[in-house]
Amino acid sequence: MQKHPVDGFSAGLVDDDNILEWGIVIMAPADTLWEGATLKTRLIFPPEYPLLPPKMIFDSEMWHPNVYDSGEKKGEEFVSILVSIRLSEKTLEWALLRVVRLVARVWRG
Repeated sequence: MQKHPVDGFSAGLVDDDNILEWGIVIMAPADTLWEGATLKTRLIFPPEYPLLPPKMIFDSEMWHPNVYDSGEKKGEEFVSILVSIRLSEKTLEWALLRVVRLVARVWRG
C-alpha cells in the first residue's frame, strides 16, 4: 500500500516496533455531505493472522450502521469485509477499499 498509494485512504504503522497495529485515515469522497472530512481508524491484526481477521476500530466519532456506537466494542466495524482478506486471493488493500466504499454509501445518503 505504501508503494502504490490508493485514493480514499492512507495507511501506516502506528509504531514501527509493532507490525500488528496500523493507523488508517479514510478521506470522505468529494461528492458527499462530509466532503473534506477524514476518519481516523486503526487496524489491529491478531498474532494468529491470517487465520483470524484483523479488527478495524474507528477512533473518529461517527455514526454508521456498520459500526458499533456504544459499549465495549464502540467504534468497531462489524461487517464481514475484513474476514474476506483471510482468503489468499484477497488483499488488505482490497478490504480497505471495500470499507471506504461502504462508508461512502452512507455519506451519499
